[in-house]
Amino acid sequence: MDKTDALNRLRRLSPLLDECLGLESGAVQPWIRGLKNQDPTFFPLVQNLVSARHSHRFRGFLADCPTFPDELDLPTPLPGSGIGPYELLRQLGRGGMSTVWLARHPFHRRPVAIKLQRMAHCTDAAERANHERQMTALMAHRRVARLLDAGIDNRFGAYLVLDFVDGTPLPNGPELQGLDPAQRLMLFVRMTELVAYVHERGVVHRDLKPSNFMVTAGGEVHLIDFGIAMPLGTPAGAAVLAEQWQTPVYASPEHGRAIATTAASDVYSLGVILCELMTRQRPGGVFDGVTTHASPHAATQPGWRGIASTALSPRAEDRYASAVELAAAVHELARGQRRRNPQCRISPTASRRLRQRSS
Repeated sequence: MDKTDALNRLRRLSPLLDECLGLESGAVQPWIRGLKNQDPTFFPLVQNLVSARHSHRFRGFLADCPTFPDELDLPTPLPGSGIGPYELLRQLGRGGMSTVWLARHPFHRRPVAIKLQRMAHCTDAAERANHERQMTALMAHRRVARLLDAGIDNRFGAYLVLDFVDGTPLPNGPELQGLDPAQRLMLFVRMTELVAYVHERGVVHRDLKPSNFMVTAGGEVHLIDFGIAMPLGTPAGAAVLAEQWQTPVYASPEHGRAIATTAASDVYSLGVILCELMTRQRPGGVFDGVTTHASPHAATQPGWRGIASTALSPRAEDRYASAVELAAAVHELARGQRRRNPQCRISPTASRRLRQRSS
């Protein structure tokens, strides 16, 4: 295996281990069993690494973490640092390849989010930053991450200036506490509306997961992070780089195959999110009544489980034809539950948009 292949495997493996090691002890084995269906290529490696973690041979391993040589990383900014005309206030998040900062412009004082590349030695860093800029620039929806500015700083490299969303990622949103099933379905409708808008703009997000949906204190849902988005119909070869960065547990079965980019992959990811939203579990084979790899039986499953089964069909052509169709199916189900529970409400605006898109 050459260095490039080894680096690509590490890029796929790292987020899997991060997710697994962040679980409570009782949730680890169910997660690993689900991974066997979602990503059988990496399942044995993850299973062996997690098992070896408790071996005496690894006791104290990485107690002192190694560091990269200074010349490989871009300088680390501090609060108060300047990026172009912007002042950094505090770090909002940090990933393997980038950091996101809360910042403000000295004149209009509007809070913004600035995304910085972390590693100078990543040969495709500039290319990926430029690609994300192009994808994000196509968006003009107030609840979809909008590009406000972009540039290159002499010290900190390429940066993107995006709308700042004052909210929490979906899994941790306090707004989810106490929501009944009908209210969760209505939340999912709002999420799927945003994905439908992205598809209307000719883009497939390709990294839909709960942490890329932000929920504000007022209950508004925002879609963020177009780092590996691709134009609809992108040839298979051009999408290879983005495949390395997808989150495997939310990726469709065609992930990594030599096929063109379509909206069906986002529909599949939304199916995983629907299961997680309704049960706080991810699908894997059969779970809580959802058959994830037996689409011929999807129509026989009641309620949201049947909808999820169709969205999770292993063959792209057996899924909903679009995010609009998926949203319409969930919307109709939520309306039925609303009639049984008058306290549940779907906004008239959302209802009108779904009717227009489904017509």
